[in-house]
Amino acid sequence: MSPKSALLSLPRPCHRHEGSPAEMTVLAPAWSPNSSLLLLLLLLSPCLRGTPDCYFSHSPISSNFHMRISELTDYLLKDYPVTVAINLQDEKHCKALWSLFLAHRWIEQLKTVAGSKMQKLLEDVNTEIHFVTSCTFQPLPECLRFVQTNISHLLQDTCSQLLALKPCIGKACQNFSRCLEVQCQPDSSTLLPPESPGALGATELPKPQPRQLWLLLLLPLTVVLLAAAWCLRWQRTRRRVELRPGVLVLDGRGHLLGRLAAIVAKQVLLGRKVVVVRCEGINISGNFYRNKLKYLAFLRKRMNTNPSRGPYHFRAPSRIFWRTVRGMLPHKTKRGQAALERLKVLDGIPPPYDKKKRMVVPAALKVVRLKPTRKFAYLGRLAHEVGWKYQAVTATLEEKRKEKAKIHYRKKKQLLRLRKQAEKNVEKKICKFTEVLKTNGLLV
Repeated sequence: MSPKSALLSLPRPCHRHEGSPAEMTVLAPAWSPNSSLLLLLLLLSPCLRGTPDCYFSHSPISSNFHMRISELTDYLLKDYPVTVAINLQDEKHCKALWSLFLAHRWIEQLKTVAGSKMQKLLEDVNTEIHFVTSCTFQPLPECLRFVQTNISHLLQDTCSQLLALKPCIGKACQNFSRCLEVQCQPDSSTLLPPESPGALGATELPKPQPRQLWLLLLLPLTVVLLAAAWCLRWQRTRRRVELRPGVLVLDGRGHLLGRLAAIVAKQVLLGRKVVVVRCEGINISGNFYRNKLKYLAFLRKRMNTNPSRGPYHFRAPSRIFWRTVRGMLPHKTKRGQAALERLKVLDGIPPPYDKKKRMVVPAALKVVRLKPTRKFAYLGRLAHEVGWKYQAVTATLEEKRKEKAKIHYRKKKQLLRLRKQAEKNVEKKICKFTEVLKTNGLLV
């Protein structure tokens, strides 16, 4: 019998065939083999090279792969354009393996144009997916469709694919030989991949944002907003000043001259109307003789040719205090003149201010700001020594005012005593109503 050539296909055990499997040609004699020869061939068949293998003895995916991918994502200052396949067949674990294979190719291309720092980060990520190169994938089919996306989207998908493959890879008899041929979905009309957070649109090329142009466009808007905020603040300040009490009545007795003048000057500049009474009771630090010498030296300051042109030396305590405040104001401007018009100074306490509540300035009181052992002088005595003629008249009027005030105070005390007695008489009758009012917070 003449020998003939024959084809014998020996599939690898534990593998199923999909489509037209690759065949291996083996030369064999044309005679019919006996049972022992067939048994020998079946035993040797695993050692023959049939369909290529794709399995892993241990898991090549590290436990901190997501940290390496996150480092690369955080380092990226802009999204680089890449392409991804959108119609891979969704077969068990094969789609993830094919996607990792395509991602490996893109990372290798990016390493050629990246800097030293980015090359190191790309190499760390590439180490996690380098295991796919141990499998011999077939050439990519023409049915694959690619769309443009960015590196952020690709890295996010790579992380999810490694997470899906980690539990099943490295197991015994887990062979991925069926995944070596990249397959497309039967229907070519597939949806675009969803836009990942932090990435640009999946259907458009990433464009660098001109930051300097944005800053130039925002600069006029910032100036307008700051100007509007300043105007609002100015209007609110004016409104607060206008809503303050109309007239502030201050009792000058016991205050230091300079400290009280400074506080009054500030208040009139803010727009408040201030009335200062009993200016003869204002104190000046230092003994009386020293202050008198100062004022006498001031009286000698005059214009040689025509003293009527100034400077003018006031003798009344109220006018001396007024001149002190004027020196603390820009009185030659409209603003300073308007502030001076809001100030009123008086000797004694004439009507109607004798029946109004008078305030003090704690920051200007002599007992607060001056040591007890220090000497001081009264402005009324100093004014009298330098030419003020109404000290006695003012003192007489003050005594009359105090007598009237004592009579008024006695009447007020009597009325308060009668009121308390009336409340005590009806306390038992209205106690139940009082408890209800106290419970509801209407009566303290």
